[in-house]
Amino acid sequence: MTQTEQLKMCSKAEMIKLTDIDGNDETFQTRRFGVLRSSVRNTALRQSEQEVEALAQEIITVTANNSDKRKRHLKPIIIFANPDESAKHPWIIVSGFHRYRAYLKYNSRQARDDAKKRSIPAQLFRGTEEQAIILSASFDTKPILPKHNEQKENAAWELVRTGNTAAANMSVRMLAASTGVSKSEVGRMRKAFAELQTTKAHVYENWKVQKAALSGKLQELQEQEMKMQIEKLARQLTDQIQTLAQGDSIIAAGVLNALSRRIFPHAEPEQHIGKGYEEAMHDQVENLDF
Repeated sequence: MTQTEQLKMCSKAEMIKLTDIDGNDETFQTRRFGVLRSSVRNTALRQSEQEVEALAQEIITVTANNSDKRKRHLKPIIIFANPDESAKHPWIIVSGFHRYRAYLKYNSRQARDDAKKRSIPAQLFRGTEEQAIILSASFDTKPILPKHNEQKENAAWELVRTGNTAAANMSVRMLAASTGVSKSEVGRMRKAFAELQTTKAHVYENWKVQKAALSGKLQELQEQEMKMQIEKLARQLTDQIQTLAQGDSIIAAGVLNALSRRIFPHAEPEQHIGKGYEEAMHDQVENLDF
């Protein structure tokens, strides 16, 4: 079933109270930030926050530029009826997590006293839960904020490894088109899942990690991730030290030395980073003309 066919299973848009929507339920959240490798996660989270901010600003714009109240909203989100009839929130988000958060942010700024009474345009998806997961995965492949390739692959891998019946009945071509992943990659996923079912090996949520494990390169991938994290933190620390030291290399070396002594208090003096800064500082002071 194509995305167009699935969208025909959605009701007409209507206004739903924000308080009736469970924004924390991630049943249909296919971005899965927690599953991403750390080298990708931080960038994806930062871009996500920027998207929410941009959408909140867009709400301000459409509200100010439209006298017709019906046009003072963003594109409707898609919701699904909460299977738990006793739940506090009767609706779960299928697509539109950023828009939902943008409305919350907008209300917290523009209408603090009335935030709980605000509503958001939404369409109810009337298909099954498995179909809703596929519909969610098919979105965000080419929006304002596209998913990172790793998020697309993880979403496709989730459909394969969880035994989603609706996804299993889809051809490789259709599943690839629905998730934004290549046909060859979907084929590899299905082959890998069949192998994992036979060997009973551990199934990872992250597709790149799963591929590394199957090829015996998991440790290599983990080491690469650690090196990338170290380099990233080193760059951030360098920028901060240079800013605080105002370009003074001797002060910067002194800061590194002080940090080294605090982190490794029992190390020998000659083992500390920036250990030569005392001599350099002494030479500089002697050359000062008072």
